[in-house]
Amino acid sequence: MKLRKSRPESSQGAQSKASLQRFGDPLHQNHYIAGYQLPNGRQLAVERCAEGFYLWSESCHDKVPDAFRSAHRRHYGVDRPRNADLNGKTAPRLKKDRPADYWCFDTLGDLERFAGWYASF
Repeated sequence: MKLRKSRPESSQGAQSKASLQRFGDPLHQNHYIAGYQLPNGRQLAVERCAEGFYLWSESCHDKVPDAFRSAHRRHYGVDRPRNADLNGKTAPRLKKDRPADYWCFDTLGDLERFAGWYASF
């Protein structure tokens, strides 16, 4: 039986994770996802192995300011499959039975500004 090799954490994933440390240690993390509980009760999760600045949030696509409308976003309804690593302890408010948004930001600064807004609304 061959073991599947896991991808290493990308430099963008490491930067994203370090940036979200301002909200404290991850709620839970595994090799692929690090989930964070924000002071306002919402959750975010960063993709640690992706080549880019990828972030999961609770559904907020209809509330985001114009500054974030140019970010690449994919909405996941309650029945749409998503990264299985979001289930369980990693980010329970982002799991399959809840709507979520998956964001790709062009820069770390864009991700940081979004996280700051998301933590305050």
